[in-house]
Amino acid sequence: MLKTQDGLRESLVQFLPHALQAALNSYQGFVAREYENEDPKVFKEHHDSCKAAIAHVELLLKLAEKFDILGGDENHDENLRMMIENARAEVSKYKKHKE
Repeated sequence: MLKTQDGLRESLVQFLPHALQAALNSYQGFVAREYENEDPKVFKEHHDSCKAAIAHVELLLKLAEKFDILGGDENHDENLRMMIENARAEVSKYKKHKE
């Protein structure tokens, strides 16, 4: 059975906090690791892991924007709002660091 856009939005509201937290934890875990090994292969694997994790965060933010998760007249969970703001800040830091 196909869900309406409102049904998809409601499912996303339920799914997003857990998914965003998991993606952010993964990204922050990769970034926090320090490598003393200067092997280029190890560095590339670390770099690729960071890129994949932040791409996941970006995708979740795009879904939140597409379905206007924080828009409208509804009262939103403050925790979800803070998670989205934190995710946006992490993506912004990543992009600035990349430049």
